[in-house]
Amino acid sequence: KMSNNVLSTIAAHCSSTISLQPQNFSHVLTELADELGAPPPRRLPAWLARPVLGGETTALLTEPMPTTNDRFRDATGWEPAYPTYRDGLRQVVERWAEDGTLRETPEGYRWNEGRTAATA
Repeated sequence: KMSNNVLSTIAAHCSSTISLQPQNFSHVLTELADELGAPPPRRLPAWLARPVLGGETTALLTEPMPTTNDRFRDATGWEPAYPTYRDGLRQVVERWAEDGTLRETPEGYRWNEGRTAATA
């Protein structure tokens, strides 16, 4: 079993998160927009996107990803900090607001131009 510190470091640098609820990318973007108080992203039918984006990219954006983190959890004893991606998105938006990446306005959140977590 790995230490929680090592696991936290690994988890913090993973490029993809596996939620207990499989979702497609467009659904995750819709949830992020909701957390930001923004309108949902515009959608195109897959048949219209496929000739421009190609089959693989269209599938990535439109089909659920049947993944599981069971093997990693069993091998390491790791438990996700957030049980679902929705819970994680809330934390991301809160963090962006705290570090100045976003600012809250009466109309919703706005990006602070030129300021991101990397430049803060």
